[in-house]
Amino acid sequence: MFVYAPLMGIPSSKIIGMVGLQPWMWDVMIFTIAVLSGGALAAKVNRKKTPSAPEPVDIIVKSVARVSRVSSTAIDAVSAQGNYVALQTKDRELLHRATLREMHEMLKQQGFIQVHRSHLVRASEIATVQRRNGRIREVTLQNGKRFPVSPQGAKELTSLLNDQPAQAAQ
Repeated sequence: MFVYAPLMGIPSSKIIGMVGLQPWMWDVMIFTIAVLSGGALAAKVNRKKTPSAPEPVDIIVKSVARVSRVSSTAIDAVSAQGNYVALQTKDRELLHRATLREMHEMLKQQGFIQVHRSHLVRASEIATVQRRNGRIREVTLQNGKRFPVSPQGAKELTSLLNDQPAQAAQ
């Protein structure tokens, strides 16, 4: 009605008088319309958001000769080596002073699972899962590296395989 008032040559104040609302009621009505339209807009924006993948983590690895930065996206597996962990990438292995527990906390959001008390592997790199005597005993990564699987690791791996049927199981 207010939109057409200037086109019809009728002032807005005359239309307000024709509606018969008290002046303070207009404030309440405009506030209500603003809140409802803002809520609808927020719902539309929230619906469009998709969960994003976690940001890759950079790990600073210090050795005697150099300091290297390794992205978590380059790591295929992590193995415990005493007070160190071996970060295994496609082309090299780096020793890093950290515990396997610290690395697991850092990398579990990056798609790593603990298959053994001494080994973490990137789930997306698992090529085959081998069973013996009815239990998962070993995983082989796409690069050919093999890792033993503990009973607890087999439980985690089984739940992962149930969630992602595309993984190969033998």
